[in-house]
Amino acid sequence: MPKASSFSRFTRGVRHTVRAFASTKHPVLVHIVPMRRCNLSCTYCNEYDKTSEPVPIDVMLKRIDKLAEFGSSVITISGGEPMMHPEIYDIIARIRRHGMIAGLISNGYFLSVCFKPTAFSLRRFGVPIYSGQKRRESV
Repeated sequence: MPKASSFSRFTRGVRHTVRAFASTKHPVLVHIVPMRRCNLSCTYCNEYDKTSEPVPIDVMLKRIDKLAEFGSSVITISGGEPMMHPEIYDIIARIRRHGMIAGLISNGYFLSVCFKPTAFSLRRFGVPIYSGQKRRESV
């Protein structure tokens, strides 16, 4: 997928915003969880487990296709830790292929290990920063 310019990203965001205000017949923002497992156990978080398998890629792609049929504008991916999903790049690519805005919420642990910023175009990327003691180290 060719890299989008700042102006084209801005106009796409404006287009999605106008569409959201013009009609309530479609979901504007959808939150998907392709992976409940997480490598950390942050004290503030209850959105993880140690044993769940990732949602199979064919199931995730069908869900994204259905969300596109519904006219969704923005899909945010979280988990557990979504970067642990073995096909996370395919999931993001499918969202982008439908012209939807893709966002990712991660704990940031895998960014230096497996993050390929040139592999896809994320509109939003969130890494929460909290202080406090960890209950356990990586899984």
